[in-house]
Amino acid sequence: MNFVNLLQAYRKAIKPPYTLKDLPTIIPTLFILIAIPITVIAVISSREPRGRAVIGGPTLYLSPASLTVNQGTTFSVQVRENSVTEPVNAVQANLTYDSTKLNFVSLDDPPVGTLFKTVAEGSGGAGSIRIARSLEGGVPAAVGDQLVATVIFRARYSLGSTSVGFDAGSAIVRSTDNTNILVTTSGGSYTVIDPPPTVIITNPTNGATVTGTINIKVNITDDLGVTKVEFYKDSDPTPIATDTTDSFETTWDTNSVADGNHSLYAKAYDIANVVTSTLVTVTVANTVPTVDIKADGSDGPVSIPYNAAATLSWTSTHATSCTASGAWSGSKSLSGSASTGNLISDKTYTLTCTNLSGSDSDSVGINVVKIGDLNDDNKIDIFDLSILLSRWGTTDAAADLNKNGTVDILDLSILLTNWGT
Repeated sequence: MNFVNLLQAYRKAIKPPYTLKDLPTIIPTLFILIAIPITVIAVISSREPRGRAVIGGPTLYLSPASLTVNQGTTFSVQVRENSVTEPVNAVQANLTYDSTKLNFVSLDDPPVGTLFKTVAEGSGGAGSIRIARSLEGGVPAAVGDQLVATVIFRARYSLGSTSVGFDAGSAIVRSTDNTNILVTTSGGSYTVIDPPPTVIITNPTNGATVTGTINIKVNITDDLGVTKVEFYKDSDPTPIATDTTDSFETTWDTNSVADGNHSLYAKAYDIANVVTSTLVTVTVANTVPTVDIKADGSDGPVSIPYNAAATLSWTSTHATSCTASGAWSGSKSLSGSASTGNLISDKTYTLTCTNLSGSDSDSVGINVVKIGDLNDDNKIDIFDLSILLSRWGTTDAAADLNKNGTVDILDLSILLTNWGT
């Protein structure tokens, strides 16, 4: 069908009335008339350079997108681009930041870890940063997610949340037609905080035994220093003392509490934080110890037969250690019992118990009685035999050595057995 025939068909198509025999001509004509402008528009569009990519396409963003940083410390933020599937050879990233909360420190120059190694622009300060970088000549175009630059910030001492965003003029440049294909940008949010202090009680040490007035010392570290330190004992909500100087110490009279275990801790305050130290447990021992030693249950002196044993027993209060001397020696438990072993001579047993407040001693004497020493000259000899024989057959208690009520042959045997001792 030539153009003349097409025109005639068109005139007929738009000139009613119509008959059934006209349909084969009308329908193709209408289809052609509709298709022609659509085709023309498509051709024109394909010949025009493409502008910005569709939503969800190439983007500039910061990594990490959020971060909590201590005041006065530096931290790094990566500027990245994601061109999705588009080939890219240059990036412009213009950033804004709050200079009351952040200081610009530097850019990675020379560039590290990025394909965009040619630096056209790289400066920052007063709340603005400008970064322009491209590929080096001859390097294939970059596609997908790429590092553009690394920015170093320092957090200032103004606490709170702040943002870093992209400013006008930022661009991702497509290498095929040198057009800006940037669609979206995503900045970052950074929170500046005051780091809490560290608090450690250095004196007294955990587990120490204390007495009288002692020093409580605290080691504290903080970036700006603390405003005060409070010292506490046990569960008492009222501080022992409050220190607003840099010494971080106080004194504590341990006589204000009962002897025994007590806990100490400290609270340090800075501008934004209150930090409590770990507990230190101490043993208060202000009462002078007491000690009591007995032999066979008696305070003594105790008399026992020659070559016999006695049982020693002892107790102490408020003591931290006990030491024996005299007939025995060395450290002893705070309470206990022991046998003397068979004794052939008089002995004295002494026990001394101590704590930080002082000491106490107690002794018990044991007299060894030689059975048959009737004249008390500490030996059994002919004179004792003479006395026993002079009392033979009587009920004399001194000469009745076996205590059976009569001085007899059995008593004589005992005397002879101990003869010479």
